[in-house]
Amino acid sequence: MEKMQAKESKTEAEEVSILEEMGGNVPIVDEELLLGPDGEVVLVEDGWSGRSEKTAPSFVEVLDMIKEEEKKKSARKTRSEEDTLRGDSSWAAQMVMEVSIKDRIKLLKGWHKFIVASDKLEKEMKEKIGLFTTCSSRAKNSILAPVKKFGEELGDRCEEFGGETWIEAVMAELHKAEKRELELKVEKLEEELDRARRRLEVAEKAAKSEKKRALEMKSNLERVASERARREQKGQEGDGRGVQQMQVPVSGRVVNGVGNPWERNIPGKPDAGGEIERSDKEAL
Repeated sequence: MEKMQAKESKTEAEEVSILEEMGGNVPIVDEELLLGPDGEVVLVEDGWSGRSEKTAPSFVEVLDMIKEEEKKKSARKTRSEEDTLRGDSSWAAQMVMEVSIKDRIKLLKGWHKFIVASDKLEKEMKEKIGLFTTCSSRAKNSILAPVKKFGEELGDRCEEFGGETWIEAVMAELHKAEKRELELKVEKLEEELDRARRRLEVAEKAAKSEKKRALEMKSNLERVASERARREQKGQEGDGRGVQQMQVPVSGRVVNGVGNPWERNIPGKPDAGGEIERSDKEAL
């Protein structure tokens, strides 16, 4: 332990002395360092100038900016955790905290790719610095020291998790969860399809019932209309016969000087009125 502390103290002292020799000016990258798909450092041509520019930030200032950014990230993470513990159930907070299984798989793949590429990062940076700068070996080592330390810590942390075995196990579980999620979606869609099919059957049955009812109503209306027309025709025929009967001449018998209008003069039957008149004449 003491040897390690002594080694770290020696390294820090060397870095301070190197910075003092350089006057706080170090070769810088005009643009941000970018990592390619395989973890290699992507540099714009002539990005490493090797010149001492007064307007360029020093190495110490760059480290301070990195530390400040880490503090801000830590503060944001702390606020997020506090919101979770406080039970913030707002929609925005839920959307921030919620990560789908597919996104988790992408993040894990990207993290694994980054770990693999971190082993090549120091070597790539060293080659680029030697190609585009005229720094001394001590200056190069001081620039690469944070990158080397970061790579070592990242590798150690990955080994604590279990390395490749842990990543493969997590990926297998995520794939199982994704498969189960798809199965649940399929089951839900099948249930919705069954409900839709059932609704369609009920609608078809109701449509058939309504059609049958409409046909029955149409048949009843036609029957009623036919019956009404038949009755109207019979009524018209009855009215015609009544008019003809009223036009037949009627001669009634005279009883006490009053004729019977309801008695018709039947052919071959003696007139009652004539008989009365003859009997009256004979009596005289």
